[in-house]
Amino acid sequence: MKTLSVLAVALLVLLGASTASATHKAWFIKNGPAECAFQNPQSTDAGTNGGPITNATSSSRVVTCPFALAGRWGSTTDSGVVYQPQRWADAMAALVYVQNGTAGAAVSCFATLQDSVGSLYFGSTRTASSGTGAKKIFMAEPVNNLGTWYGSASNQIEAHQASTARGIAFSCTLPAGGSLLGQRIKICENQPNCNPAVSDTESDYDAFGQSADKQAVQTSGIECTTTVAGATATRTQSGISPVSGSNTLFCPIAPPADNCKEHKREVKRTRVYYTGGSTSTSCLAVRTCPSCRLRWLDRNGATHDGSVFQFINQTESYMDQGTGSQNTDLELQVGVLCDVPFGVTLTGVTSYMSTTGTCTGT
Repeated sequence: MKTLSVLAVALLVLLGASTASATHKAWFIKNGPAECAFQNPQSTDAGTNGGPITNATSSSRVVTCPFALAGRWGSTTDSGVVYQPQRWADAMAALVYVQNGTAGAAVSCFATLQDSVGSLYFGSTRTASSGTGAKKIFMAEPVNNLGTWYGSASNQIEAHQASTARGIAFSCTLPAGGSLLGQRIKICENQPNCNPAVSDTESDYDAFGQSADKQAVQTSGIECTTTVAGATATRTQSGISPVSGSNTLFCPIAPPADNCKEHKREVKRTRVYYTGGSTSTSCLAVRTCPSCRLRWLDRNGATHDGSVFQFINQTESYMDQGTGSQNTDLELQVGVLCDVPFGVTLTGVTSYMSTTGTCTGT
């Protein structure tokens, strides 16, 4: 498991030079549980295998999840309009998806903002509805059609949301057997207290993204984790290599921010780069190169898999998704799950992901 301070530096998402396709109202940013870590890690913790991060101990624990704010891509032009996106915490809505595994216990979460001078501000602690199963907890949501963080005290986020945000994170107390499934936030793009134009922010989504509008994203192999408790791996500047216990690794990919609303995302041209393994056309059959596939997590905590990558670039040493595309629906997390031979280093992942086009609201 990765260890994490309350506000660790989030994964930097490197974006392509695609031109923004519509007027922006809010950035819709999603990050999955593979970006989270327990504040008191245990040697028996299992890294996420593309699914939730789960408290497998018998007592409650706190897990913290930073947002990859670098996913905002609006500093481009469209019809002569120059976007100058704010770097504040003013949000239209924010919520966490959790799963309670213990009857009579509760999952609670709070948000944290760190501003440009290092000051910390917190939102009110919010508790999921009673009972076991999948739940959602709103950290911020529209009040009188204006996005509002919960907590109105002078030392809380709502009072300081116009500050430049160095980091935003959610921290949740998970009872025994509890899981965190993912988190999402709609940050106002340019206008404070942006209006969502709809009352149910969760159901406001596009069926599909614009097929011509793809953003390039990538992640380092250092962000990948082992997936089995007790398994070990070595991280260097080059990436990650499995050492013992299990050779299965999961690499989360922080998607680009959507324009106001999420959509049933299309993922294509995903490549997994590696060193130390074979590039022979028979390497998958004899298990001398990584065997990889897309894996994504839905709102109910279920994981889904794409097909094993069958294409091998023998010059640059990467496994390729191929010419087709994969629809990951309204995912909470997307990444690649790989069986990596011992002695092989997974160095990084690149992909193209769709983004939403038009946008309503102010």
